[in-house]
Order: sequence, then C-alpha cells, then structure tokens
Amino acid sequence: MPDAARLRRVLREELYWVRPRRWAMDALVGLLPSGVGARTRAQLYRWCGLSIGPGTAIFGRLRFGWYGDAFRNLSIGRNCFFNRDVTIDTTARVVIGDRVTFGHEVAVVTANHDTSLPDYRAGAVRPGPVTIGDGVWLASRVTVLPGVRIGDGAVVAAGAVVSRDVPANTLVGGVPARVIRSLAPA
Repeated sequence: MPDAARLRRVLREELYWVRPRRWAMDALVGLLPSGVGARTRAQLYRWCGLSIGPGTAIFGRLRFGWYGDAFRNLSIGRNCFFNRDVTIDTTARVVIGDRVTFGHEVAVVTANHDTSLPDYRAGAVRPGPVTIGDGVWLASRVTVLPGVRIGDGAVVAAGAVVSRDVPANTLVGGVPARVIRSLAPA
C-alpha cells in the first residue's frame, strides 16, 4: 500500500502543471507560420481567453513559462507589436500598456528564487510583477526581470537586462540597464 500512495503522490506532482487549455491555445496559434497573420494570431489568442487589446499584431507564437496562469496574469494593451520568439513568464502579473513594441527574442521574467540558503541557492520561487507603460519599445533580446516598472515612452536598447525601474521617456541600455539619456516626452 505505501507504494500505491507514493505513486499517487508522484503522479500528482508530475501532472500538477498540465494545462490542457494552454496546450490547445499553443496548438491552434502554432498553425500559423511565424511572420504570417499577425492580427489573426492576436485574435486567436483573444478567442482562447488572453486579454489583448484591439489593433495588436503578434508576428510569432508567444511563449509562456510553465508556471503561472497566462489567462489571469497577462494583460496586453491596444495597438502593440510583438516580433517573433517573445517569452512572457506569467508567474506574477504582467501588464503591457498601449502601443508597446517588442523586438524579437524579448523575455519578460516574473519569477526569481530565494538565494538565502547556502546549500540550495535556487530556493523557493519569489514572483514579482512587471509593468510596461504606454509607448515603450523593447528592442531585440531585451530581458526584463521581476518587479520592474518601465515608464511610458521609454526605450530599452538591444540586449539590455532591465533589473530596476526605468523612468518615463528615457533610453536605457547595458547589463544591467542604466539610463543613457532622456528622450523628448510625447
């Protein structure tokens, strides 16, 4: 009998993150080749239950982390542009404003780990929400880390790692990202 109980526990742990709705959404959206049907892809995501404003174009499948709930934790504004290979971790809430542009291979990360245990530095998950303001441009291969707020009208240069808040109407770049210069407000 202990073997049966152990088997049930292992199966429950292994199947905990089974997400049939997410898998069905990924399969449906995956029917469109990358770069084709950007507005149709956004509409398919809407039909599946994602919160995406009108006028948004998504040129490749969005990739979501295994943890979290994209249907509850993701909000995408109006008239946004997503290039290919964008990854969004929805362990915590992600709010994307209107007219936001994502370059290719951008990653938005909302999960970090407790590093206080010396024998296991990748400890318990510590989620942190991410907010991206209106009119922001995240250039190619930008990584946004947990707990970050990017102000309206900001530009994040290619390859930057954003580990702290970005003021509105600034250009930031580097690893970690730092302010390069102010930009004219809209």
